[in-house]
Amino acid sequence: MKELGFHLAHDLVIAAKKWGDLPRFYIPENNDYKAVSWNEYAEKVKLIAGFLVSEGLDIQDKVSVLGQNSFNWCITHLGIQSVRGVLVPIYPASQPDLLEYFLAHSDSKILFCDSSFLPIISKIDRSKIEKIVTLDDKEIDTDLPVITFSNALKIGQKYLTQVEKILDSALDSDITAIIYTSGTTGLPKGVMLTHANAQSSAADWISLNSENIPENAIDLHWLPLSHSFGSGSIMLGNRLGWQSYFVSHKELIGKLAELKPHLLLSVPAYWEKIYNMMQTSDSSDMKANFDKITGGRMTFGLSGGAGLKKEIKQGFHDIGFLVIEGYGLTECSPTLTMNRKDKFDFDSVGVPYPSVELKLADDGEILAKGPNIFAGYYKDETSTLGAFDQDGWFKTGDVGRWTEDGFLQIIDRKKEILVTSGGKNIPPQNIERMFQDNIYINHFVVYGDGKKYLTALITINEDDVRKKLNAQNLSADDLLKSVELHNLIEEQVANVNKNLPSYETIKKFWICPEQLKVEDNLLTSSLKIRRKAIYEKYREKLEGLY
Repeated sequence: MKELGFHLAHDLVIAAKKWGDLPRFYIPENNDYKAVSWNEYAEKVKLIAGFLVSEGLDIQDKVSVLGQNSFNWCITHLGIQSVRGVLVPIYPASQPDLLEYFLAHSDSKILFCDSSFLPIISKIDRSKIEKIVTLDDKEIDTDLPVITFSNALKIGQKYLTQVEKILDSALDSDITAIIYTSGTTGLPKGVMLTHANAQSSAADWISLNSENIPENAIDLHWLPLSHSFGSGSIMLGNRLGWQSYFVSHKELIGKLAELKPHLLLSVPAYWEKIYNMMQTSDSSDMKANFDKITGGRMTFGLSGGAGLKKEIKQGFHDIGFLVIEGYGLTECSPTLTMNRKDKFDFDSVGVPYPSVELKLADDGEILAKGPNIFAGYYKDETSTLGAFDQDGWFKTGDVGRWTEDGFLQIIDRKKEILVTSGGKNIPPQNIERMFQDNIYINHFVVYGDGKKYLTALITINEDDVRKKLNAQNLSADDLLKSVELHNLIEEQVANVNKNLPSYETIKKFWICPEQLKVEDNLLTSSLKIRRKAIYEKYREKLEGLY
């Protein structure tokens, strides 16, 4: 078998020869952890690949994966790619209508999923799905074409020779994954990433950061595998020999002191939590507090998915620990810039990756070129063409500027996407549209960029509210202060929240006492909201919701 290292599945073949019986993963089992070696990992990947051959999966056919983080998820990921299939990761929090859309739009033939999703799958259109495999290995009494993961492994045993032949024919131009991203309007678009895209980005990351991480480093894996940040961390571990403990997001902080990782890849919310724990400890020795919380041997930290506050980055640096931060998009596999140990600026998102070219358009939009830029949006030529300028530069939708020292700063977004401190990318318009026909609400403006949860500014349709509450005689001021109004609006918000994934729900709101007007520059001439102007005018009130 060729050891070219340009294909994600080749990486595991090379790694298994290098590290063999050393642990690759530690899986929770009976209140302890069970070690899984590199050899076992590689062998099971080949078996799942063999199963896919048995199902007639052709080169570049699509396979969807829907489930919580697990070792079997990791096996499936590289099993698909070992036979030149295309991984379609689906977010576990997706609503049924989106699940149906992802499966149908991606043309997926096979679905790997946790058995808990089968009741939902049974109620949606799954006409293109020929076989379903339960990731959690549970046997379920159902009319769906379901088999267990264990049975899939057994079937794959007969097809290992074909797997090797297919992998030997792999090309770096093969699509490795289609990752659906939230746009500002309409349905999510499927970002097609090639093996060349992924390996270029990984090579840049490794060239900048690997010297700060020991070989066979202990890693806590909790990032969702359905996101590029989570799957990317597994692929980096495959290249660098990490020994990864699977932990849930709820137990992550508590497991640090117990498992003593050498590195932590996380979204800002958990770095903030660690920093706050350091500050509130009885000891005034911040370095000692940090070591106690993290286990005492952490040498590398990376924050991604959203911006980490400067004072927190500086606070860690003051005790001799640098939290690296960068910037990118799924379309960029996913990173464009990164701070680094010998060159960083906490007021920036770093400098370009070695293989990436960046420039600013006339309006300040950040434009990118490089081997990590995606192959296009699946079945969407119009959006693909629209994502690039006439000279082939990818348009990020973000507005930036350069510092005198060559660091990139993000100063605005052309695309209206909110990124929570948990790293969730949320198009606010999709939520706001759900209120546009509500007779009691005039404007609904979602807020929460960089925050732990979403809030909203709301203006009311006063006449309809007064009729509903029989409050014609109340003054405007008394109406706004009334418990009845708050309860009515809370009910409207709750009704919409029921149809949203938890990270998109509105946790708090503020009822604005005045209407948004064109003459106040809060609405466009076509009566669309001017989000930035609204945020600036009412920032104090909106921030007060946190």
